[in-house]
Amino acid sequence: MLSAMLTCLLLVGSESAMAMPITAQTAGERRKATIRQAREPLKLGRPVTEATVQIRERFWNAFLEWTVESGIDIGYMLQNHQTCIDELNLVVMVRYGRLLYSSGKSYLQYAETLNSLGARKPAVRRLLQQSWDLGYSWMRSEPSSHHVAIPPVILVAMITTALLWGWVRVAGCLALRFNALLRPGEIFGALRKDPLLPSDLDFSIEYALISIQELKSRFTYARHQTGKADSSDMVGIIELAFSGLFEHERLWPFGLQTLRNRLKSLLALCVFQLRALVLYEH
Repeated sequence: MLSAMLTCLLLVGSESAMAMPITAQTAGERRKATIRQAREPLKLGRPVTEATVQIRERFWNAFLEWTVESGIDIGYMLQNHQTCIDELNLVVMVRYGRLLYSSGKSYLQYAETLNSLGARKPAVRRLLQQSWDLGYSWMRSEPSSHHVAIPPVILVAMITTALLWGWVRVAGCLALRFNALLRPGEIFGALRKDPLLPSDLDFSIEYALISIQELKSRFTYARHQTGKADSSDMVGIIELAFSGLFEHERLWPFGLQTLRNRLKSLLALCVFQLRALVLYEH
């Protein structure tokens, strides 16, 4: 095997010596080269967000602590993955996954630990089928469930209460998020320049559009995505909340915890009022 690797290196070296130097030839290539030189070098591995990197690092450190306590030399296995792939699958990952499952841990921890292993040793990424089979069994035994959609009457009550309390930005965020089907982070990071309101076009349109900057699928599928709010009542609230802002201002200018606490207060009051109304009718 060593002789074969040396032969490949010699072949690559001899071809590189005979190859012509790769330089920008056309005006378009020179322009792209200048732009790319000002950027950071391309990173190895699959691109992920910083939040995902932090999550994987935390789970990987927990996995390393377990290997030390269990007397497993994970460094040796990764270094000799050609001969230790069965041990990586059965002894380490499947055993560790079953321990996480029996300890009540989340499937996310197991999956991201596997992803972290594949990122650190890309050669084994496609050889971890046994480990992923355990993950599929985990997901089948605990299928994911989604929250029930908020009833329209609750949403209207929350927006009305927010306006009565003077929380105009909260009302605008609620109207834009639920009518345009946005994720919380897409509202929290949005600036005034992102939404296109009817007043921006002299009311020639009757809906609002918002350009989503931090797409969940930006590294895999869609690179550009737009949300649309087309309910006339909701568009009116969105106009009231955001039309007077400067383009560099955030739609929500405070912290995420502040928004979360205000939503909890609104929801608690609205649910209490609805329960009181039901009891009164009965």
